[in-house]
Amino acid sequence: MKNILILSTLLLLVYPMFSSASYIRKQTIENDTGGQVNDLKIRFKFITVDDVQIKPNRQPPGKNAKGKIDSDKKGGSFAKGSFGGIANDDRAEIRFSAQFRRGGRIDSKASQWTLDGVKKGNVKTRGGATDMVFDFSIGETFATFFNPEDFDIVFNNIFFYIDNDSSNFSLDDFDTPSGILVPGPSSVMLAPNESFAFSLGANDPLLYDLVFTDVSATNEPENLFSIATGSNATVAEPTTLLLFSFGTIGLISLTRNR
Repeated sequence: MKNILILSTLLLLVYPMFSSASYIRKQTIENDTGGQVNDLKIRFKFITVDDVQIKPNRQPPGKNAKGKIDSDKKGGSFAKGSFGGIANDDRAEIRFSAQFRRGGRIDSKASQWTLDGVKKGNVKTRGGATDMVFDFSIGETFATFFNPEDFDIVFNNIFFYIDNDSSNFSLDDFDTPSGILVPGPSSVMLAPNESFAFSLGANDPLLYDLVFTDVSATNEPENLFSIATGSNATVAEPTTLLLFSFGTIGLISLTRNR
């Protein structure tokens, strides 16, 4: 019986690790293949995606195109010409939704621009992404910046918003701030594999948090790649709630037995 109580208590202590979160992100990619492209195979690291879209950044505005998710849910593809063509040095915006996992981002080396189905080269990105984790034990969200590149990068023009309206939590609208602007660092410089964490303070886990930033290599400060991330803590699934209940009972029982 004592062993069961100890196990139950441990389940309570690890409860925050089991709580899940989902996020939506938009990230700039560039065509630097040296020529025109008209379709794309996009792949991601460390995450499985639920939806993916592309929007060319050009004037007049390009059309949004919805990608077909790969069977392993770690990437997606866009039909030939579905978003028009993208010239060399032009950019596009990738939007995707996924279940949270630390370090989830576009895998630029595995992603390919193509022209009429012929591979033309990898996509170009800068930086990883900003992870946001809600800590149930203290009721705060922490934003973490990470540099996955093999050169120094700098995050600039950083804006944090907490408690955004959950009705905007979609691929089309998540990047429209509706919450509270939180003071924080406006710039973060990171060496390869270095990270920096920042608390957004107490917030409502039923709403979502939003961060905007531009990323560049330190030796190309004007060559900015934009990233925006919206993240919400979802209600724990039934299994998690059961674990939490057992943990609470165990903790109460241990207290009474002392």
